[in-house]
Amino acid sequence: MLFIKLLLAHFLGDFVLQSNKWIKHKEKDKFKSMHLYIHTLIHVVLLLGILGFEKQYYLPIAFIAFTHFVIDGVKLLRPINNDRILFFLDQLAHIAILFWVANDWSLNFDIHTYITEKNLLFLLVIVLLTSVTSIVLKVIFSIWTKEIEEIQNSLRRRNCPFSDFTCTFRDKLGTCLISKEGIQENLTRMKDIGAVIETKNKKWKAEL
Repeated sequence: MLFIKLLLAHFLGDFVLQSNKWIKHKEKDKFKSMHLYIHTLIHVVLLLGILGFEKQYYLPIAFIAFTHFVIDGVKLLRPINNDRILFFLDQLAHIAILFWVANDWSLNFDIHTYITEKNLLFLLVIVLLTSVTSIVLKVIFSIWTKEIEEIQNSLRRRNCPFSDFTCTFRDKLGTCLISKEGIQENLTRMKDIGAVIETKNKKWKAEL
């Protein structure tokens, strides 16, 4: 139960009570960022509240706060130039510290002590709120995916600078293939001024 409480405080502090503005400020100023210290203080307050301000937890809370500060600081120094790997290593380190503290400062692990109805229910809720929910929402919103794409393409076609031509939107870069008979002369003139270009397969296109 202690480990679940520590995890709850961690997730609240790292994902709920930390804005993108704070994260960007920390990444920019690193140890000079006041948000790094405020973030650590928030974890202390959360731990104190969830653990009921009991004196027996003061030392573990101080240790968790200190290690959290150090781990976050190392992450800001970017020892690895890969955001995804840094994120998972950061979270793994935090959770390992919490497990160590919750396990009476021991690395011994007995899985049977953690397979309880409450813990399984906790894991079920996490799975439902993450993977299952995302898949369900994706299936639901897929009903409107085609309509949304058609609306987006329609809006993009309106931005075609050559209103006399029939422009068909082809890709996300804003390229229109212009097709109309008898405009070779006009296209050649537009090519000379850089308005359109001729592709390798002898087709014309205009960059929007």
